Formats: sequence, C-alpha cells, structure tokens
Amino acid sequence: MQKTILSSISIIAFILLLFSCDKQNKTSTNKYSSPQTLADTSATQTALNYFEWRYTDFERLERPLFSDHDFWFKNHKEEVQETLEVADVLKANNLAIALLRFSVGSDIYREAIWLRKYDGLWTVSSNQYFSTYGDDPFGDGQPDRAERIIEKEEEWTENSAEKF
Repeated sequence: MQKTILSSISIIAFILLLFSCDKQNKTSTNKYSSPQTLADTSATQTALNYFEWRYTDFERLERPLFSDHDFWFKNHKEEVQETLEVADVLKANNLAIALLRFSVGSDIYREAIWLRKYDGLWTVSSNQYFSTYGDDPFGDGQPDRAERIIEKEEEWTENSAEKF
C-alpha cells in the first residue's frame, strides 16, 4: 500500500515537473511580448519603443518579410538603431506627436508617430490623420494650436529622404 502511494506521488511529481519545464520553454524572450510594455508614461519612450518594435525587431515577426519597407529596414537595422532619436514631442492635452529622426549614410529620414494618453500611459494612435481644414481638428477648443502641430508634422515628414 505504501509503495503504491509513493509510486503515485512520484508519478504525479514527475508529470508536474514535465509541465513546468514545458511552460518555461514556451515563455517568450521577446521584450515586447506583452502589449503593455510598449506604452509608457513618457511619450518619447513610447515612440521609441514602438519604432523599434515595428521597424527593427524582426525576430518578433510571425510572417516572412515580403515588403520593400520590411527589407529596407532589415538591411539598415543597425544604422537606424544607432542614429534614431526623438527630435521633438508636440503635445495637446491627451494627444501628442513624436517627431523622429534617423540616418542611413548621408540621408536623413524623418517620421512622425501620433500618440494618445490613456490611463496615464502614452499609446500609439494607429492610422491617425488630422486635417488643417477642420474647424477644430483635435476637438479641444484650440484650433490654432492644432493647426500649428499638424503643419509641423507635415513639414517634418516632407523634408525626409525617400526610402524606396
């Protein structure tokens, strides 16, 4: 009877050990595996996190590279990472735009990332578009400020070198 109980306990312990090892092997080493790790209390840091995740962290991709955009960034990954900086962050209440700059060779590239603040964290605002033709583009009662920010974003990205 005692042998049976000890054998059962040994088998259960062995099975639990196997399952715990299996979970450890499946744990991602990707620092961006949790969606909350991209958002930050700093708009600048959120923009840098997003840019690195989206454009230079190719190990996270679950699909093969197929676009010219992907290949361009993969081919210039190290130089982009070394020169990447946030030149400015323009804020309007819970909305902001980060103006990023990086270089490859003698070419200087400029990108803009719109951000929104939710629950104290700055998050990337996907597919954001504002027009200076609207009466109050940001809907915050300060159309002049919105127009200045939108014009700065347009000027910034227009002065970027062409990638493709």
